Amino acid sequence: MPLIDSIELTAIDLFSGSGAVTQGLKSEGFTVLAAVDVDSIACNTYRSNHPEVRLIEDDIRNVSVKKLFDEIQLLDQLDILIVCAPCQPFSNHNKKRSLEDPRADLILESLKFIEAFQPRAVLFENVPGIVVNGPLHTLTTKLKSLGYFLGEPKTLNAAHYGVPQRRERCIMLAAKDRDIPHRFYDSITLQPRITVRQAIGNLRSLSV
Repeated sequence: MPLIDSIELTAIDLFSGSGAVTQGLKSEGFTVLAAVDVDSIACNTYRSNHPEVRLIEDDIRNVSVKKLFDEIQLLDQLDILIVCAPCQPFSNHNKKRSLEDPRADLILESLKFIEAFQPRAVLFENVPGIVVNGPLHTLTTKLKSLGYFLGEPKTLNAAHYGVPQRRERCIMLAAKDRDIPHRFYDSITLQPRITVRQAIGNLRSLSV
């Protein structure tokens, strides 16, 4: 991969799935340097839409951060690390949820990336249940040991931000400057609700 121009905004997308977050980042001017996901079907979709991104298809626990760091060759500090860990262990809709679920600690795997890349900000996105059911105390403590402050969890409904879907998600922003999460949250503004027709009604029909 070529050296990254330091004037570009850069990002790494952990638990990237099929690449929706990567697309959002790219739409806002970010260069997504790498992504990690274990699901082969999601990774196939990701590659089709973001072929230029260094995608690692593997269990995040097996990923060598040092190797990735050496491959990327950043000229400047990473701007943002995105962490969308599996939500099933924390979801209130999962009646069998448990911290014994092997996926419950996957969010903590982000710490090795944070330690290596020292991003300016880390954005965690998950279900609201992570506040009660997730390992937030451990995450907060370990982030603090790396010099990061974890902002207050905020539950947002996608329907209030231009998405034609009622979908509540919890976001948390971490940064070394504790003022950054506050300024980030203050910058979030409500948008008018829209319908599915308003969002995609102009697309070509798939009917033959």
